Amino acid sequence: MIAGSKDLAQFFSELSPPEGAPFQIFQALFRFVEAKVNTVNRCGIILTLIFFSSGCDQKPTNLHTSATVSFAGQVQPIFDANCVQCHVREAPQGGLVLEEGSSYQMLVSKKSSSTDMVRVQPGAPERSYLFHKLMGTQMQAKGSGLGMPLTEGVYSQLPPKDIATISAWIEAGALDN
Repeated sequence: MIAGSKDLAQFFSELSPPEGAPFQIFQALFRFVEAKVNTVNRCGIILTLIFFSSGCDQKPTNLHTSATVSFAGQVQPIFDANCVQCHVREAPQGGLVLEEGSSYQMLVSKKSSSTDMVRVQPGAPERSYLFHKLMGTQMQAKGSGLGMPLTEGVYSQLPPKDIATISAWIEAGALDN
């Protein structure tokens, strides 16, 4: 099982990459697999990723400088739908405001209050505490608390496509675009 109670087929069926960013999405998905799946199952999943990525029309030439994932157009709407209920200016949980106009400045290259990591390390999702909170691996990152987002006080992982979008944005340099 992966992504909570979802099986691999459901995980792949929910993944729809942002326009023009297929290799970034597969790179993010690979990191997700590394974080959530035991070693025995990784080989089959990685081969599946290679198979699916072979049909992409874009070559993986310069992933780190691609600005195809838009913070304002793709990442902020994920925060708006899943995070701002708790991370608002009036009473921000953990001192983190994720409302439009504040979220970028609160996240990128800012030290987390829960660990020595920064919240978002441009170019490195695996070194970004936000990524660990979304994956539910914050304790492995020497963090604290529950994974995010919470639904009625319980960790409720984002859909895989949303995690992949946020991861691809971080991997592309966490641009304010």
